[in-house]
Amino acid sequence: FIQLIFEVNSNNNKMNVENATDYLNRINWKTFVEWLTAEIILNRPVDPLQYTRDIIGSKLSQRGNSEYRPDQITDWLRNCYTEATALVDENGVIHGKTIDTAQQSLAEQIVDLQRKIEGMQKLIDASRTIATLDPLQATENIITQTCRILDCDRATIFTLDNVSQELVLTVAEGARDIRVPVGQGIAGLVAQTGETINIVDAYLDPRFNSSADKASGYKTVTILCLPIKSADGKVAGVLQAINKRDNIFNSTDEEVMSLLATQAGIALQNANLYRHAETA
Repeated sequence: FIQLIFEVNSNNNKMNVENATDYLNRINWKTFVEWLTAEIILNRPVDPLQYTRDIIGSKLSQRGNSEYRPDQITDWLRNCYTEATALVDENGVIHGKTIDTAQQSLAEQIVDLQRKIEGMQKLIDASRTIATLDPLQATENIITQTCRILDCDRATIFTLDNVSQELVLTVAEGARDIRVPVGQGIAGLVAQTGETINIVDAYLDPRFNSSADKASGYKTVTILCLPIKSADGKVAGVLQAINKRDNIFNSTDEEVMSLLATQAGIALQNANLYRHAETA
């Protein structure tokens, strides 16, 4: 390591400062790097940069206004392995822990706000397209707008058959429906619980069923799945977006897709009421 020199401009004198090796030893840097490396290896985040930022942000939040303590790093490393042991399933697979997103800087908040505004404008434009009294056309419009607004590769909309307790995917008019039992797969779980599921790596999630990928040759990576609810708040279907093109689905995508799912619920309900009125 080099000997660091600090120049004092006021009197043009030079004074030696702490040797680099001594400094790194004093702040426990080697253990700090080992801790971050262990966190990355054990949790395998899709975005290691964001994960590193979030986990350091959580430590800063816990520390508050107290000073940096080098000895704490050793505790973090020890706790990292302890936490990983608790996350091992019966097959010996470690399921990574969830870390809260670190607080955004002002610049990041502005960028995030701009994205939300853009998303809202796209939703306003989409609402004009989604509104139709043809159930099949309504479904196609919702899928098209979901892909456009979220910038994802594919989207799927299921409607709930309350009698059979199955989700129904209508692929084309006159074609045989594809049915998924409520409680099975990602979409089935969303229909059962009414909760949003956001997956950053489908093949690392035990809830994901890869049979459709194997049959088609397509590879699912990221999934965002939300319930479509009727006016009375009951689950009427499921809206699912697959493979965001530039990144993973984030909290802004969840907010936008939630509004899109609300519009989808209204559009499908109106279309079904019109269809029943025609057949009455």
